[in-house]
Amino acid sequence: MGLAIGGGTGPELAEIFERALRELAAREKMHAEIIRSPREYRTYGPMAALTSAEAVRATEEDAADYIRFVRELAADGIRVAFRTAFNAQSLYLVRDELLGVKVEPMRHSDGELLLIRDETQGFYSGRNDQPADPLRIRRETLFSRENTWCVLDFSIENAAARWGGASTSTELSSPANSICWRIVSRNGFATTSASEVFAFTSTSRIRRTGN
Repeated sequence: MGLAIGGGTGPELAEIFERALRELAAREKMHAEIIRSPREYRTYGPMAALTSAEAVRATEEDAADYIRFVRELAADGIRVAFRTAFNAQSLYLVRDELLGVKVEPMRHSDGELLLIRDETQGFYSGRNDQPADPLRIRRETLFSRENTWCVLDFSIENAAARWGGASTSTELSSPANSICWRIVSRNGFATTSASEVFAFTSTSRIRRTGN
């Protein structure tokens, strides 16, 4: 399992996570190996002390390093990483690049609801741009039909893997399925924090059917 650590209380939380994981592994008679990212990713506090230009550069550096880290994990067959909190804008850039979604199953005595939130576009992605006026910030986010169908395809397949039924949007008349699968079939990677699970279409296969 990968481990990415942000600043602030991140190192303390990472130690707690490692102890908890090893205890759980021992109880299940499993071997747990943790691969740490060598970088400590910035949190909001240090970012707030930077100039706008410095903050842009810092967020892009952290995002690029985290993307490299999870892609290396995925290339080695590792599908999960735990991360402590780090600066939100860095995560927005990661989600934008890797096509991130939030997956949250909600169980109840009467059944189960699967919530999948699009984080590849809109509010949870995008970039900031500061015009000449220092009192103004312009934020740009994009929506595309291609990305939207990718999220829908992922959602349908995730549900089919859990409950059965239609496993691709082709069966639901997706007009862009062939385009979407060229992106989605690059495989999935999950990174977890205390409350989130993100499935990234990066380097390992997420399709349940086919090659």
